[in-house]
Amino acid sequence: MAAEAYAENPSGERAGIGLESVSFAYNGTMVLEDINLTVREGEMLSLLGPSGSGKTTLLRLAAGVEKPLAGHIFCRGKPVSGPGIDRGMVFQDYSLFPWMNLVENLVLAIEKSHPSLHRRERRLLAEQYLTTVGLTGLGGRYPFELSGGMQQRVAIARALAAGSRFLLMDEPFGALDPINRSRLQELLIGIWAGSSPAKTVIFVTHDIDEALYMGDRVVILGSSPGRTIAEVRVDFPRPRTPQTFLKDRGYQAMRGRVLEYLRDDVVRRLETADMVNGQGEGI
Repeated sequence: MAAEAYAENPSGERAGIGLESVSFAYNGTMVLEDINLTVREGEMLSLLGPSGSGKTTLLRLAAGVEKPLAGHIFCRGKPVSGPGIDRGMVFQDYSLFPWMNLVENLVLAIEKSHPSLHRRERRLLAEQYLTTVGLTGLGGRYPFELSGGMQQRVAIARALAAGSRFLLMDEPFGALDPINRSRLQELLIGIWAGSSPAKTVIFVTHDIDEALYMGDRVVILGSSPGRTIAEVRVDFPRPRTPQTFLKDRGYQAMRGRVLEYLRDDVVRRLETADMVNGQGEGI
């Protein structure tokens, strides 16, 4: 579909980020095949799948870091031709510059989003973003002086400081202990819910509970190659709490459906592999 056609209807299902018939290969191996996905503006979308399903690759395509083998990618009606400050990525490994303190790490992002600000104003704004993520007064510290959870807070603050309307998050809490993971889940939900203009989040995870708890919608990828196998709408009101959400019977049924989708995909892949092997033995 041409960019003009995508932009004709800028609201509802067509808004935000769109991937249309997108495929991607690496060294001749198909990683993603025929992905069709629309992420609405203001949505918290969880992208769930096993290792090897191309979750990170899909995120990199949406960010413009990689280019598709086939298909089209749009952001707010315009073709994605490369990275942009409107799409901020948050990685599992924090990606902070270790020789810079926290304020300096954020000022780098602010320089791109607010180039006309005076240096002192940029530093003050950096401190405000640190306060947003619960790190008031720690701007002079260096990343190595912080825990993993605190470093990830800085990484989130940096994406906010860049002015990104779209947060592309690649298993951002996967390396954290359960307590810090829960705290940062709540922090991210609070920032997302209170943002104006609304932030749009694509949240990559391989954890079913996290995907359902965080998302308005869960898109499930199968592997070999990665493709969309199911979509689950999480029709639970917000705010949610783990104590009520994870014990709800409706949630348990939803979790069971997601597990079934993933298991069915594994069975199909094994059956396909058996058929291929069987044909090979008969030749």
